[in-house]
Amino acid sequence: LLGAPAQAGTAERRGLAALSGLSLRTSALAGTALTLAFVTVCRPEPSVLRAAGTGLIGMLALATGRPRQAVPALAGSVLVLVLLDPYLARSFGFLLSVLATAGLLVLGPHWAESLRARRWPHHLAGALAATAAAQALCAPVTVVLSGHISLVAVPCNLLAELAVAPATLLGFGVLALQPFFPSLARLLAEPAGVPAGWLAFVGRRGAELPGGQLS
Repeated sequence: LLGAPAQAGTAERRGLAALSGLSLRTSALAGTALTLAFVTVCRPEPSVLRAAGTGLIGMLALATGRPRQAVPALAGSVLVLVLLDPYLARSFGFLLSVLATAGLLVLGPHWAESLRARRWPHHLAGALAATAAAQALCAPVTVVLSGHISLVAVPCNLLAELAVAPATLLGFGVLALQPFFPSLARLLAEPAGVPAGWLAFVGRRGAELPGGQLS
């Protein structure tokens, strides 16, 4: 709907809202409605609530013409959500979602710049830095949760990254269409199952690799 987050409030913005000629405030209202619909369809799981809270603060910044700053938006959403539901503070899903996002925002860009300075390809440097940063911040929690550190998480996440966007978008489309057009939803479920199946395959094979975990 809004295009790249960094350009959502600029004249260079893209996405369906820009193509439709919607104003920034109307775009923010449409984005808010879409976010609430996403939470409703995908269920208010802790990681979904974290993503929605961060996105809604971004919509508020867009509507008021203020620059969208990802780290304050993440911190603000965590504060508001924990105040509304203190039990989220005990949720591993919520904590891992927050830490992974913080890694992407705080460490990821600097690590990507360092890799590019060493002549790594642009996109590969960004993907590897983001994956490694998220893994670094989540590792202390996964040790508490599972009692080991995965030695293959970074390459597995790089392989999984290819399927995340199509699985999310197609899966959301299936869930949204199912109550109204079940036959169309079933038709869309076929291509949605391909990236979802790839994610499951990578997860299972990564967990089965000998020597892939350090106790």
